Amino acid sequence: MECSIAPSTEPLEIGKIVHLSRNVESDDYAKNSAWEIQEINPSEQLENYSYTVRPAELDQDISRQYNHQSLIPSPRGYEYIDALLGDPPTKGEELLGKFRRPKLELINTCLSVVDIEDDQTKDWVNEIRKKDIDRINSIIAEMLLLYHLRSTFGYEQVSLNAKICGSDSKDFDIHVTAEEEDIWIEVVKPDFSASLPEEVGFISGDTTGNSIDRKLKNKFRMARDELPEGTVLILANYVEQWTMQGMEIGQWLDEDYYDVGDICDGWLTYSGLGKTDFDYRSFTEAGKASNRIFERMLDG
Repeated sequence: MECSIAPSTEPLEIGKIVHLSRNVESDDYAKNSAWEIQEINPSEQLENYSYTVRPAELDQDISRQYNHQSLIPSPRGYEYIDALLGDPPTKGEELLGKFRRPKLELINTCLSVVDIEDDQTKDWVNEIRKKDIDRINSIIAEMLLLYHLRSTFGYEQVSLNAKICGSDSKDFDIHVTAEEEDIWIEVVKPDFSASLPEEVGFISGDTTGNSIDRKLKNKFRMARDELPEGTVLILANYVEQWTMQGMEIGQWLDEDYYDVGDICDGWLTYSGLGKTDFDYRSFTEAGKASNRIFERMLDG
């Protein structure tokens, strides 16, 4: 699906955050960074406006000048992000707007498969309001996996924030019903990944204070008790540095540091930098049956 990313239909204001349009001839730094409007040079025609901008995240005295059509309001110039944030302006959106352009384009693409009215997106907006980069990265982790699953299997087969047993129960981030499989996926986000223990059992009594440990015990055990036999439970771990974090997690699993197989059927590690990378490991026979789901997703 084509994602609309367009200049503003109104003059920009001093202090607003922008990105450069893709068709602007400039260096990679300028194209990928967020810029803040520093000075406005008005004209009778909007397309003839020009603006002096400075880097949004640097104190260095660097300024450049661009015309109106070369600047994309960030994050509101991104169609699906704008729809997610809604009206009026959302607290925290200015922090989201300072993300580098490739990341905002990724978010915008992921949101192209989301139904703002029917999907449970209020949690995402609430996380943005916290004005915490780690929490925004947590949203991206869910969006990215949802995007790949829905792009492969369609909207009806992949739901967001599915309840385990009734409206008052705990929910799983993503529920997939495709190819006769019933798969429930909980996403472990970057801020939780940093809390992974190094030398103790993943859900052992020694790690009761660990956030991942609580997530597994509370959600996965309830799901195992309440959901039908044959349901596949997967923990998906999003990493931002595939080479290092992915290798470390793989080593932990290979050396049996974590007794994850007692609770979930499979472990999915993935990253969203550039081309999305996936690594799926199954721990049970039910988990092995889900291999074809992820193989189809990667082939698609």
